[in-house]
Amino acid sequence: MPIIANHHRTAMTVSFTGTTTSDEMPTPRGYFFVKVKGGSGTVVLERFDVSQNEWDIADTFTADTAKNFYEAIGNTAYRLRCTVYTSGTIKGTIAAPAVQVPV
Repeated sequence: MPIIANHHRTAMTVSFTGTTTSDEMPTPRGYFFVKVKGGSGTVVLERFDVSQNEWDIADTFTADTAKNFYEAIGNTAYRLRCTVYTSGTIKGTIAAPAVQVPV
């Protein structure tokens, strides 16, 4: 089970050049922002389900995409995972609280 700290990062950015998983990022209650840009492939946003002790897919990104999400519980871990890699460098960002970052 992921350890969730009381202090939150405000943003996490990862670069994918293959199928791999990012570090986790605890998010506070409220809105947060996810952006996936560049390269070619599929990246999923995963949320840790404490009651099931497993990662669940919250959303899937296949192209330059930016979305706001709402975390109702707070102090919940999210991460990005590149499930299909085709080419280039895919960059993913999770930012909390949500900020409008152009794709």
